[in-house]
Amino acid sequence: YEEGLAIRRDLAARDPGNAGWARDVSVSLNKVGDVRVAQGELPAALQAYEEGLAIRRDLAARDPGNAGWARDVSVSLNKVGDVRVAQGELPEALQAYEESLAIIRDLAARDPGNAGWARDVSVSLNKVGDVRRAQGELPAALQAYEESLDIFRDLAARDPGNAEWQRDLSVSILKVGNVRVARGELPAALQAYEESLAIIRDLAARDPGNAEWQRDLIVSYVKLGSVASSTEGSRQHLTTALEMARALEATGRLAPRDAWMPGALEARLADLK
Repeated sequence: YEEGLAIRRDLAARDPGNAGWARDVSVSLNKVGDVRVAQGELPAALQAYEEGLAIRRDLAARDPGNAGWARDVSVSLNKVGDVRVAQGELPEALQAYEESLAIIRDLAARDPGNAGWARDVSVSLNKVGDVRRAQGELPAALQAYEESLDIFRDLAARDPGNAEWQRDLSVSILKVGNVRVARGELPAALQAYEESLAIIRDLAARDPGNAEWQRDLIVSYVKLGSVASSTEGSRQHLTTALEMARALEATGRLAPRDAWMPGALEARLADLK
């Protein structure tokens, strides 16, 4: 990525007015930033993302009517926001996410039938909601999540066979459920978690070999276990989650990031009285 970036910088320097070369530099900077994030080098990642953002702001300013340049700015803002969150800089992250949301709302308003813009709005709303929740602003978080959920419901209804949109819907419902739990609204949380589970069950049934769907099922059962009205109900949901995690582990499909799952679920079951 760094070698590619050097080449693109050279091309852009030869022809400073070439918007394509400039955008290519920003793309390479984002790729460098992505690897820096994966390596845990957050300040270096932020530096790359912010340089890419500056280029994209310039391109969008040159051609305000160009929807592609505008979306590029919103994508870069989200990347900056993600690093700010990882660094614990929540006010700065919220500022980036809200600016990104404003841009993508404008794009969606220009073209109401564009499902891609609509999905981008819902993604940005979820990011805003995540920061609001982390800051303890639960009503504002719930408002953002519920607006996002409405969009995902509409997208999923437009194309029921689109697995990605169905999963988006299930994740959005989980986020609403999480805020309901934090507010002590356990019956409403239970309702949300059960609806999310029904969606992900359907996805898993369509593609039983998909380990990601299986992981989503595990998460759903754990969530249900946390709000079950009885110890026996919690035990049942957690046992189901543990059995699924063990099955993934036994078949070599449990991702390294999830290696903790079987042990953690066993411990939680042992703690149940």
